[in-house]
Amino acid sequence: MFILRRITSEGLELNTCLGIEYVLVLEERNESEFKKRTNISM
Repeated sequence: MFILRRITSEGLELNTCLGIEYVLVLEERNESEFKKRTNISM
């Protein structure tokens, strides 16, 4: 595992763990998959 750490000029620390992934399902692009993953029934 590799973690990329960035520190901004405002002093914020941003850590990004490389090798971890997630799926982004947008309702506008795939309504049925969005509803399935969020258990919304309309």
